[in-house]
Amino acid sequence: MKDIVQAYAKNMLPQIGLIKQNLPPQTQIPRYTDGRASKGHVPNPKCKNIYMSNRAFAQIYCETQDKAKKETGGLLLGHFWENDWYIIESGDPGYNGIFHHAYHESDEKYVNHVCAILSRIYKHPLHFLGMWHRHPGQLDTFSGTDDCTNKKYAKNAGNGCISLLVNKDPDFRLTAYYVDDRFENSLAYTKTDIIFGDEHVSCQNINEIATQSDIDRR
Repeated sequence: MKDIVQAYAKNMLPQIGLIKQNLPPQTQIPRYTDGRASKGHVPNPKCKNIYMSNRAFAQIYCETQDKAKKETGGLLLGHFWENDWYIIESGDPGYNGIFHHAYHESDEKYVNHVCAILSRIYKHPLHFLGMWHRHPGQLDTFSGTDDCTNKKYAKNAGNGCISLLVNKDPDFRLTAYYVDDRFENSLAYTKTDIIFGDEHVSCQNINEIATQSDIDRR
């Protein structure tokens, strides 16, 4: 999975940049902040909203249903535009993934291959945005293992990343976070509104499929 993350990180949109902040020891960074405007909170300026295509949502839902009570997950591909994040495709861990009640491990060769295949069919090839995975029960915050993964992905993406948690308690529930790694030795998670539907991801034609001419020009 590392290969595909680093490959997409190198090609992120030009607006994306990372500024490290060295904060004094006494400064306390809240681990979790609610940035959902729908709940009356102030959005994170680096991630105002997250939009998800019908296809990306269907993939996450189908994969969650397929694995029943086991943990599963995958990568998120799409675009970043004017501080909004657009999830066009979501992946799965692959046939040879490892699945347990509270842990899963993806088949890296499969993930690398599928993400590259999915990206190239679009007029504007997709970029790595983050990950999604299911948590057992009602747990909709991150474990220490999740922190390590999120930190790596945020660093490779160059502008933080998106991390989505899926719960079934008992209904399907998806919680979206923006992961900010600008702070020394600390991660900051901002809960962010997620808006579903293809009508919300059509700006700038970012979900347009490539034509033969588009592909020939690459």
